[in-house]
Amino acid sequence: MLRTRRQKQLRVIFHSKTTSKRINIIYNEDKSLVVYNIKCKNCEANYIGKCKRILSYRISEHKKSSESSCCQHESNTGHTMDYDNIEIIDKADNDMKLRIKEFLHILKRKPSLNKQLNSQSNYEIKTLIIQAYPQHRKTSV
Repeated sequence: MLRTRRQKQLRVIFHSKTTSKRINIIYNEDKSLVVYNIKCKNCEANYIGKCKRILSYRISEHKKSSESSCCQHESNTGHTMDYDNIEIIDKADNDMKLRIKEFLHILKRKPSLNKQLNSQSNYEIKTLIIQAYPQHRKTSV
């Protein structure tokens, strides 16, 4: 005779020593709404960016586009960016939060390959905050 107990919120989960880790992993390349850091393999140069889309698509753009700071660094120096070890440094649940987080990481870490680093100002910080919190916008009377 088998006895069973009632348990609240019991969830049955399949466990297998060979497959459980593969099932639970979401690879960095498949993530979206993230702030990421790409480092140079040959020097201290790095780039911080954000991506609303699947990260692997954005990284492939960095590799191909002559306008990308990463691509320009590679062609100007002969160095190689470490596209295989991209660090996800933050994530968000919407684009506005993502923009703010990217901005704050750029200000804090001062990555050498970010073109917008030199153009960051108090004005841009205030603009981002106002966009994030529209209730603080001044209204004309």
